[in-house]
Amino acid sequence: MTATEPAAAGPLRVTVVTVAHRPDDARIAFRQIGALRRAGAEVCYVAPGPATVAWGPDVGPVERVVVTRATGRRRLRPWWQAFRAVRRRRGTCDIVLVHDLEAVLPVRLARPGCPVVWDVHEDMVASVDDRRWIPARARPLMRWVVGRFERLATARSPLLLAEHSYRDRFGDWPVVPNTTTVPATVPAVAPASPPYAIYVGRISQARGAAAMIRLGHDLGGDARVVLVGPADDDVRADLTAAAEAGAVDWRGPLPNPEALALVEHAAVGLCLLEPIANYVGSMPTKVYEYFARGVPAVVSPLPLAVDAVHHADAGTVVDPHDPAAVAAAVRAYTSDPDHARAAGRRGHRWVQAHHDWNVDGERFVATLTDWAATRR
Repeated sequence: MTATEPAAAGPLRVTVVTVAHRPDDARIAFRQIGALRRAGAEVCYVAPGPATVAWGPDVGPVERVVVTRATGRRRLRPWWQAFRAVRRRRGTCDIVLVHDLEAVLPVRLARPGCPVVWDVHEDMVASVDDRRWIPARARPLMRWVVGRFERLATARSPLLLAEHSYRDRFGDWPVVPNTTTVPATVPAVAPASPPYAIYVGRISQARGAAAMIRLGHDLGGDARVVLVGPADDDVRADLTAAAEAGAVDWRGPLPNPEALALVEHAAVGLCLLEPIANYVGSMPTKVYEYFARGVPAVVSPLPLAVDAVHHADAGTVVDPHDPAAVAAAVRAYTSDPDHARAAGRRGHRWVQAHHDWNVDGERFVATLTDWAATRR
């Protein structure tokens, strides 16, 4: 049997590394690690705490190595911890999957003796403008630095791309899109009373924090605005004040399964992102998540979000800077449950046919298996 035939070598052994994401990040923990474990792979997950992630019973055991989370300017210690964790695993893994640009070089220096793959699920150069902890006058220099890091990272690492648009910069690497696991049927749940619009994801200025807070005030007692996710420092005070005033119901960050359970009871999902460079070429996964749970979406005019709403016939496009238009679009669903459910069913059918992680996850596992074959 040749060295490239992995079947004789036992299950695929994967080390997954992130220092910047939450340990329960939906793409990393619930989609990719879930797909690997269901395919029989052994997984070591190097990520910030807490150590426990709420994987379902079909995932089974995942080895955990807890590192400090890289936040703001505090990053050297997490890099060192990731380096040591991968170094200790030399000879015990077939492939390393890294989710942060900043961790690619420390992991590669650990010399694990196996392929180091960078999963590109953000435009890192463009994202500099969305990092409020970076002073505005330092951002041009930081974009240059990030660009240099990208060139070093891509020189010797295979890539997985979350968006087809990333091929314009990185080349013809496999695309593992940010889709979601789509249930076979629309969950049979009763709509909430009073009805609510929901948002799932990081809450920031560029992701529509002000528009959603204003929407909560405008809806009054007719409907609620439920927000699920961590908030950036510069919006936290306004968000806390709105929650205390009853304008929004801010749940904070929740594991993806819990967030999706809240989505199932919503009348409509919100995606009011600003057209900054980091978002224009990307598909907001939250729109897929809303559709998968039978919930229509109200979206800002980002190209891929607009395409999804139009192809699925399951939502409304609005200008997030027009509060009256946003409130009217949301009320069209919160005030008419039959209309909301019909649109949600159309969204479910479309996302199931075109953007289902049940399909994309198998391709993801097959890609890693192929790349690991030479090592094995």
